[in-house]
Amino acid sequence: ASIEIQVNSAHATVKCAVLLLSLDSKKHSTVDFSLFLEASNTRGDVILVSFLTDDAASQVHGKIELGKSIQDAEGYLSEEILVLGKNVTVKTSPQLFVGSKNVKASHGASIQRLHPEKLFYMRSRGISLETARSLLIRAYIQKTMQFVGLSDEKLQNEIENIL
Repeated sequence: ASIEIQVNSAHATVKCAVLLLSLDSKKHSTVDFSLFLEASNTRGDVILVSFLTDDAASQVHGKIELGKSIQDAEGYLSEEILVLGKNVTVKTSPQLFVGSKNVKASHGASIQRLHPEKLFYMRSRGISLETARSLLIRAYIQKTMQFVGLSDEKLQNEIENIL
């Protein structure tokens, strides 16, 4: 998938979440995301979230570019990869291109598995491993959807069932 968003109007705000479900070991998943802030007093918040199962391969390239001569713009990019299987290959490259001085920008990436201590805690309370995994994955999906102001339980259930 390739996604490009250009913000050309002052005082505009963009909030975007992209979910990548890489479930097929025979296919290589790639997301190229670019956000261009080209006007003053703009803001862009982007989260790219990937869920990777057994033998999945994924590339996530996120970029925020803050144009020349703009003022008081803010751009934030987060790439979060959740490894749910074995033999996973991940390449990620969050990038910032800052052409002005009076702006704020940050980026980061994390690659993680379901937290073993959280799984252990839930298991010690009588919750099955499958249910514990499901609860943690659901929390991750909810966090992502809340980021952009969505609360669609049907969509959350569909994503969880796919995983």
